Amino acid sequence: MILKNDETAANMLQNFLQSLIATVEIPIDFSFLRIDVTDEVIDRLANDAMDEQRMISANPRKVYKEDVIKIYNEVLPR
Repeated sequence: MILKNDETAANMLQNFLQSLIATVEIPIDFSFLRIDVTDEVIDRLANDAMDEQRMISANPRKVYKEDVIKIYNEVLPR
């Protein structure tokens, strides 16, 4: 299969992954953990993530603590 562009490929992958997640019933967030997520918890997790330089340095884009906090806010239930 030849794809027209990167956006088409990305959309196809997203659709495939959403279908797979629904089929195998994988949770799409961490609410099943029933963790009391507070700003302090997210801040601590973000600090820990920023301390993990092996992962941070391998990222092709500069990562800031605010980026990590945004990601945690998107995936952790409040």
